[in-house]
This record gives sequence, C-alpha cells and structure tokens, in this order.
Amino acid sequence: MKSIAGRTTLTVLVILSVGLCVCLAYLNRGFSQLLVQEAQVDFALWWQRTNSDFFDVVNGQDLPHDPSGFKILSVAQVEENGQLVVLSSSPVKDSYAPIISVTHTDRLGNFMIEVWSPRLQDLHGLHRGVTYSLIGLTVLGALATLAAVIRQLRPIRDLTGQAHRLTQGSFEQHFEMGGSHEAVELANVFEQIRLRFRQVVSGAITQAMIWEGQLELFPMSQLLIMLRFTSQTGVLVVMDGNNLGRIYLENGQVQGAFYKDQKGFRAFYALFLLSKGSFKFNTKMKAFQDELSVVSWYSVLLYAARRVTSLQLIEQYIPDQRFVAKKTDIAEDMHVIQRDLTLPEWQLYDSIDGEANVRELARQLQWTPERVQRYLYRFAVVGLIETQLTLVTEPPPDNVVSLWARAAWNNRTGGI
Repeated sequence: MKSIAGRTTLTVLVILSVGLCVCLAYLNRGFSQLLVQEAQVDFALWWQRTNSDFFDVVNGQDLPHDPSGFKILSVAQVEENGQLVVLSSSPVKDSYAPIISVTHTDRLGNFMIEVWSPRLQDLHGLHRGVTYSLIGLTVLGALATLAAVIRQLRPIRDLTGQAHRLTQGSFEQHFEMGGSHEAVELANVFEQIRLRFRQVVSGAITQAMIWEGQLELFPMSQLLIMLRFTSQTGVLVVMDGNNLGRIYLENGQVQGAFYKDQKGFRAFYALFLLSKGSFKFNTKMKAFQDELSVVSWYSVLLYAARRVTSLQLIEQYIPDQRFVAKKTDIAEDMHVIQRDLTLPEWQLYDSIDGEANVRELARQLQWTPERVQRYLYRFAVVGLIETQLTLVTEPPPDNVVSLWARAAWNNRTGGI
C-alpha cells in the first residue's frame, strides 16, 4: 500500500479483524459454557422427575423425551480407560441442533449424554444472531472507515493534481481548497509558492528576453501570448519592409493597433497575418488606444484567427487530421471566453475530450475535417488547447528572442 488512504484503511481493517476475532472467541467460549450449564440444568430437572427412565436407557430401551421438549439423543458409558461405549442413539439425532454433551455419574458408572431442548435451541439462535451482528458491524465499520479516509484525502488528491501543474509551468490556477484544516493550510502554502514562482519566472523571462526578433521564427500569436503572460506594457513595433506597424499593450492586454493607413481591428488583423518581418518591443514609446481597448484579449485574437485561411499558418498549430486536441486550464477566464466564442465554436469546444482526433471530431459534429482544423487553430492561438508549434528546421540565430524561440526549435516535435 503506497497511499496514505491504503495504509490507514489496511491498519483499521487489521485492528477491526483482530478485535472481531477476539470478540467472537470470547463470545463462543461464553455461549459454549452457558449452553453446557443450561443442558446440565435441564438434565438435572429431568432426572429429578423421571430418573427411572434413564435406567431403561442403560438397559437398552428407547430414548426418553420430556413433554417440555427436552430430549436425550444418545447415551454412552465411559470406560475406565476413557473409551466411550454407546448404549443408545436416536436415528434422527442429526436433525437436532445444538446437541450438548453432559456428564452423569451414578451407581451404574460414568455416562456421557447428548441432550437437546427448545431452550438450548433458542440460546443457540441468539448466539448466531449476536455473531452475525458483530460481523455486520465490523464490515460496516470498515466501510465507514474507508469512506471517511477517502473523503478526508480527496482534497489532498485534488491539491496534488493542482500542484502537479506547477511542475508543468502553469502558474495561473489559484490554490483554493476546502476540507480539513490540514488541507486548507497546505493549499495556502502552495498558493504562496505559486505566487512566488510566477513572480520569479515572469521576472526571469522579462530580464532574459531580448524583445527583438524575426516573425519567421516567432509568429505574432506566440509573441502576444508571451507578452500577456509577462504582463508587459509598451509598444510592439513590427517592420515589414518599408511598412511600419505598432501594437500597444498594457499589462499584456491589446489596447490599440496601427498599420499603414489602418487602425484598430483592421490594422491588428493585417499585422497578425504577417509571416515575415522583424519586431521590437519598446516600453518607452507613447501609448495610444482605439477600439481594441474595449474588448478582451481573447476577442482581439479570435477576431484575427477567424479570418485566417492560410494552411501554412493553421498547420503550424494543427499539423494534420490525426491531431488530438486537449483542453488547457482556463477556469479563471471562462466567464470571458463564454462571451467571445460563437455557438459553433462552443459546440466544438464542448466536444473536445482529449482523445478524439480531428477526423473523429468532424464525424461527431458532421463537419468537414478542414473546418475542424480551422476552429482548433483559433483555440490554439488563444491558448484554449495544447498544441505543438512547428516553425523551423534549423537552429535560430542568437539575436532572436532567445528563450522562447530557441525552446521552440529544441522542442519542435513537442509542445510549447
């Protein structure tokens, strides 16, 4: 047993089993003595009333019985060497229970007598009832213990699952736990660890990141996700030949966009589709806002992603129809996403179970696989599903966004 629940339950079961065995042994011994005493009393009463019948038995006559129901089922004489010589035995002896043996000594010798009576039968039934009740109570106690242990450990298991996400680099999910005082205290400790790790990782990425690079190696969608994760404020300048574009972000949220003679959604969409060019993030440029500032980050990226039809862009995230989508943990932003997704998008999102691939999802929804790929691309761009990003076949140069771009190349067959 490797788990606390297993060890605790096993310990309790062993204690209950030992206790049950002791109780049953004590109970059996007590009832056996009681039955013998009652049998001796019944025989003594019968002997006082009709002792002459007993001598008939010794002489080979039929076994006597009493109107009260008391019966002598067999009589055996005890020889000096301890051997028993059966003098008489009832042919229906086996149909009676319990049969109690009592000893009797008189002038004819020593005798071993097996008797039965209704009162002995009642006591035997009581014995069985008490035994079964003890066994039943023990089983119920074991089940109650198991249920209590599982109930107490359920928060710990949930907490373990949440803590496991820390090892995968997910610092967004709060540690909120009910249950026992110990589970709540442990959740508070993990919450402090999460906040500290998030601060340290965010600071490390911000310090190590050279916010300058090439869009061929680091697409706009991933760049915006990283800027949101690190809560950056500034202007992302994009250079496409002689054209200059700007996207203003405040704490990682898109506030405005400008490209050529366009601004707002149109400018953002044009910049989002750029597959070539260079970018540089500047924290000192003048801030500006437009229509993008009044909608959520998800809404801005979905606006652009819904208009993407390029197979090259889509296959960066959804490489083929064998791709299996798995949801990410977005509990905190679910209320925002509910407003931003369309009904067909919700249909697909609800169908994602982490096992069905693109073709299987298409069959379930009666869509074409290509449509499923386009919708999954939208989810991947805003981080609703886990994806793999395939960009380059050669290592990136040293002057690109070092941490994330190089990680993308090193793990090009895995996921970012």
